[in-house]
Amino acid sequence: MFKCENHQLCVNNRGSYSCGCNYGWTGDHCETYIDECIPAFKTCQNGAACQNQPGLYECICPPEWTGKNCSQKNYCNLNPCRHNERCLNGQTSRNCTCLDGWKGENCTDDIDECLQSPCINNGNCTNMNGTFVCACSEDREGHECEIVVHKRARTFSKST
Repeated sequence: MFKCENHQLCVNNRGSYSCGCNYGWTGDHCETYIDECIPAFKTCQNGAACQNQPGLYECICPPEWTGKNCSQKNYCNLNPCRHNERCLNGQTSRNCTCLDGWKGENCTDDIDECLQSPCINNGNCTNMNGTFVCACSEDREGHECEIVVHKRARTFSKST
């Protein structure tokens, strides 16, 4: 009895059959896997190491390259985005996604939040790296002095 190996598709023909081999497999019965890492395929580029497994391969890219075949320049290689920001690698450049309080190409420029007057109810704003602090009046509290503090009346009693 004939069969297609490695879980490949068997097509029943009149008086015969054929095997439909998935990517990475070849032969009449799909019994032979193709070594995509042989130099003739030029699978992994730019000095990448190739790891072959039946039916698939993986390229281990040098740090300055990325992508399935290590053919795309890795502009995020040196972690250019500061303050643990996210670096998005593009085809010809990279883009840093800055957290609140930071801006600029590498997220190194502090945003002066005090220019937007975030402290309300006569609070005084002090800009800090990546954030701000409000100094509230005695009857206010909260990050932006938004909470009213209710003072309790003190009662005194005479001791007899």
